Amino acid sequence: MPVRILTLLLVLLMVGCAPVQMRGVNLLQSSQVPLDDLQNVENMQNLKILGANTVAFIPFINQDTETGCNLSIDENYSQARLKKTIELAHQAGLHVVLKPQILIPGSWAGMVKSDNESGWACWFSAYSDNLIPLAQLAQDTHTEMLVIGTELHHTETRPEWRKLVDQIRMIYHNKISYVAHDVHDLEFFTALDKVDSVGITYYPPLEKEALRTQMKLLVSQLKTDVIKLNKPFWIAEIGITSRTGALENPWLWPEQLGKDIIPDPALQANVLDSWLTEMKGDWHTGILIWAWYSDKNAGGLSDTDFTIQNKPATDVVSCHWLGRCH
Repeated sequence: MPVRILTLLLVLLMVGCAPVQMRGVNLLQSSQVPLDDLQNVENMQNLKILGANTVAFIPFINQDTETGCNLSIDENYSQARLKKTIELAHQAGLHVVLKPQILIPGSWAGMVKSDNESGWACWFSAYSDNLIPLAQLAQDTHTEMLVIGTELHHTETRPEWRKLVDQIRMIYHNKISYVAHDVHDLEFFTALDKVDSVGITYYPPLEKEALRTQMKLLVSQLKTDVIKLNKPFWIAEIGITSRTGALENPWLWPEQLGKDIIPDPALQANVLDSWLTEMKGDWHTGILIWAWYSDKNAGGLSDTDFTIQNKPATDVVSCHWLGRCH
């Protein structure tokens, strides 16, 4: 085959393919700037300049109670808004992950459960009704990856997942993934063989003393556990709030603490620098930071949220993504 033709074929194969390793953020809608607002265009362009190649959008699915099956997409994540947002992200040169997540008042997705078979049938039916339209949207917008579930601990042993993946495959023809709260949960996920990859959200408690030593041990164990899965693996969420005392419970939002919070942007930057250093290598297919907002002016040195915007952590992740460090 002539060299010019072979080169052209290789280029065509690369177009639209996901990056070898994802580098990016989970991008949340702020109260000031909707995801599809033109202000978010510059915001995502800034991400690209920092070295990101991927962005995850999280259409939240509201659920009334832990055992209920009254589910509905949050009104802030309409099909029209998500469609435009994904188009804007692609225009900014970013690959897109669509990562739905259940929200339960006073609880979280890991507590979705049922005491009987009829309850599970009701939940999976309601969940499918919300997920299938997202799969169609992902197909229509050429979204590079669709996550079919996030942190749904008590559901993972249910057989209904296999049928749901088959339904999604008929609609969506790109990469499908599932994200667990813990790597060991993935061993029991009934559709493990049917998805293209798996990921986890990663917020282990940390100790101030010997922090890097602890991180080395955690990552070493994580690598060992990932090998057993024999599946492409990624870190769907990793992050920490920029506040004093965040090491003890990195998963908590500041408002959950119910007391005066003292900003500590240096702690956030140090933790993310350490994680990204220890997690280097080809044992995973990418890492997405939690979090980044649609408002480019979010964050700042006095902010105690998860966002890394306008904080030292921004320079830290860019250093790892681009190799240009200050």
